[in-house]
Amino acid sequence: MNSTYNDEIAVRKLHDEVVTSFNTLDVDKLLSLHSDDIILMEPNMQTIRGKEEIKKLFKKLKQQAITLKLSFNIYEMEVFGERAFVRGQVIKTTIQNNKPVHESGKFITLSRKQKDGSWLRTHVIANSDMPIDEISSTAPVRISMGMENRLWER
Repeated sequence: MNSTYNDEIAVRKLHDEVVTSFNTLDVDKLLSLHSDDIILMEPNMQTIRGKEEIKKLFKKLKQQAITLKLSFNIYEMEVFGERAFVRGQVIKTTIQNNKPVHESGKFITLSRKQKDGSWLRTHVIANSDMPIDEISSTAPVRISMGMENRLWER
């Protein structure tokens, strides 16, 4: 077996371990699967940077008694040297009024191979497949990629 194949197996295992540790609320294990400078971008939330912020997020979920379970499907994976890219579907299940509510979305993760051969996730970007609330036709629409108008100026 070649090293790329072995790395793909390791990255897939990493994602499995992330879901298992998340679903069992093993925050220490979950954090051990991410780099210290992890970037987490979830829908309707500010960007979370670093493990300390992730600890705060789990503390908040616990305080609010939110029950959340994850599962996923990987649709695409690419390993290139010390980095890996994964794209897929994430299914989040929350319990609301004693009934499970399922929400699906898409995700992209970036991972980095460590000196010991293990892999850690460095970036997680997720979004939701839920429909956007209707926006009033009179509401101004402005799209910016964070560069304002500088993109086209010279």
